[in-house]
Amino acid sequence: MWIQVESSVVSQDAAYLAPQPKKPLVVMRLIDKFPGGLDDIFKVSVEPHSLDDTDEHLNIAAKVINGETDNRLPIIYVSSKYFF
Repeated sequence: MWIQVESSVVSQDAAYLAPQPKKPLVVMRLIDKFPGGLDDIFKVSVEPHSLDDTDEHLNIAAKVINGETDNRLPIIYVSSKYFF
C-alpha cells in the first residue's frame, strides 16, 4: 500500500509564517491505524526491535548498518549495549 500525504496552510495574514506539518507524526498515525505489516524482515512498529547475540542477528545488524536491506521505511538508528 502506498500513501501520499499533501497538506497546505492558508493564512489570513500575509506576514504570518504558517507551521509546516511534521512528517514523523503522520507516519506514526498511519502505523497506529494500519499495524502489523512487514518491511523486509522487520514488523512495522514504533517499538524498537531487539536483536540477540547470535550469528543470524549479527548478520541482520550488519546488513542494516551497511544498507543491504530492502526496507521501504527508514531505520532510525542501530545501537548496542556492548563495546567491542
